[in-house]
Amino acid sequence: MLQIFLSQGTIGLVDQALIWVFRWMVTLIFSISLCHYFGWIERWIWWKLEDEASKVLNRAKVTVGSFRLNFDEILQGKLTIFVSNVIIHTPHREEWGWESPLVARIGNAKVECNAPITIFHLVFFKQQLPIELYTVILADVQVFVERYESVFNVYLMDPCCILPPAPFEHGREATKPDSPRVDDMSVSEHLPTPSFASDRGDDRHHEEAQKLVDEMLESVETLGRAARQGTFSQTVRQQGLELADRIREGLGKESRSNAETKQQLADGVSVLRTAGKVAVNCLQSAPQLIVPERLASASKPPPLCRVGRIVLKDIRLFTRNNWIQLQDEDTATGGTPSNSNNKVGWNKPIFIENMIVRASEMCPPMSRKDKDELPAVYQTIDKVIEIVWRRLLTEIAKSNTGKLFSTALFEVLDLMKTSAIGNSAPTSTSTDATPKAG
Repeated sequence: MLQIFLSQGTIGLVDQALIWVFRWMVTLIFSISLCHYFGWIERWIWWKLEDEASKVLNRAKVTVGSFRLNFDEILQGKLTIFVSNVIIHTPHREEWGWESPLVARIGNAKVECNAPITIFHLVFFKQQLPIELYTVILADVQVFVERYESVFNVYLMDPCCILPPAPFEHGREATKPDSPRVDDMSVSEHLPTPSFASDRGDDRHHEEAQKLVDEMLESVETLGRAARQGTFSQTVRQQGLELADRIREGLGKESRSNAETKQQLADGVSVLRTAGKVAVNCLQSAPQLIVPERLASASKPPPLCRVGRIVLKDIRLFTRNNWIQLQDEDTATGGTPSNSNNKVGWNKPIFIENMIVRASEMCPPMSRKDKDELPAVYQTIDKVIEIVWRRLLTEIAKSNTGKLFSTALFEVLDLMKTSAIGNSAPTSTSTDATPKAG
């Protein structure tokens, strides 16, 4: 009797447990179905996606216009995500005085990934599986790049980048710190510091050299503008003749019959010698770019991933015509510097119609091994982004050679002219070196 009673009691407990599990599963399935019917699951994923993207971009605001999930292949562990009108807002816009309210906009995006399998292992097994991105398609992309002194607006989205204080904190312009030098970024290579001990003694030579450098910069700037406007050949002839006449004047070859030709020639050589040092000094004292650096000790290693293909369509990169705030003629006379960033517009976009990055290009190198000392299959997301970025630069250089050359040329000229104005202010009030928006 006791055995029968115990067996009946055990069966009763098992029945109760099964009934409880059945009720719990029915309730869970009903709740999930109800949430899916009203769109609450997609809204939660939508909010979570914006929040995680904001964390990755150093708390820059990210908004998604529309979001949709395709669960047709979820039983195969595959999920397709469709998003549109993704906007990355410009961080700290008022503090830095950025003109563009956004850094980038993605019109349409499609991502096929193994999110269900990854989330399942992460939640139930506490195991981080590599991310499988089968297809990534981005279309109708616009990127807006601005610069304030040595800081680009995209640097503010990198949590590992150490930046100087914002120039317009608390509604008023703060004291601008010295531009970060290369030695602050732990770089061992430096430009040689020019010595002006012997040439500074002759103010006339230095003044002539400064004028010569300014005119050379103006000539090269005109050539860059002509290359962008399609009048390069005519401008080359005109600027070449003007520059040749200026050099002849500096060398003192106006009159071959003049008895003082040798003295003028010596003066011209001194001017050219000083001009070279003035040009080097312009580059040496120009504000140098801040290079973002990764932290040596990360809290956890970045997740591994494997990407099948990345397709980029209709990409436009907009840059400012003049990326640096320059001083005008009032600064040389003790006035207040003007903000030329507010006076210039944007360049024509650098356009990429179509770019495809295949899986073979994003594979890890043969020398990389995994934990089993076998050729690696996955690599970090940072490496994948670096590969895509290099390929993007290559496509820009191939399809936009003239615009890319013009942009880089204006960048170098702005750096040199900013320094040239500062160096020549105490000795000369000439404003010929003030750069013009091309």
